[in-house]
Amino acid sequence: MFWCSILPPQVSEVLIMFFCSIFPPQMSEVILSEWREEYFAVHKNVVTPLSRKEVVAEAQGRGIQVTEETFSAVYRRYNAEYKMVRNACQILACPFYLVPNRRFNQHLAVERMAGRFPQALHLVCKELCGESVSRVLEELASGSHSGRQGRKKCPVNELQSLQKLEREIKELLQIYKRQEFK
Repeated sequence: MFWCSILPPQVSEVLIMFFCSIFPPQMSEVILSEWREEYFAVHKNVVTPLSRKEVVAEAQGRGIQVTEETFSAVYRRYNAEYKMVRNACQILACPFYLVPNRRFNQHLAVERMAGRFPQALHLVCKELCGESVSRVLEELASGSHSGRQGRKKCPVNELQSLQKLEREIKELLQIYKRQEFK
């Protein structure tokens, strides 16, 4: 579904819902299944933390109108502690990479519904940056970091499903161990 990758997220969502409403249920499921397959192929990697400078440089390189001076207005929910933008996708392969969107949570909802979203991954990696990958995996599987700050507690990923993230977790531990992240 190439057209989904070149249209803004809101338009893609509306078109998918439109197609699903006019086609028989079996065909609608095929459309949704194909879209999800493409989404998961693009979003198979873990988000790499980016400093404000890195976000500005990457975004400008993609034609997004942002400067150091306008950064806070464009990326209103940037988390400096974890180096994460919270209103744009930080997956390099995503067609919406660093494109600010106030409905960004809907972009993530696909992974959350599929149970593929490791809740608090970056938080746990930062807190346990001196620990082993297996310790981080155990902590993520325990679910103890989900539901903080009065938020709803999310379903916990099984340890087995999290093990596919070992390489990415190792990289995150090294990133968060560096001095600028402490």
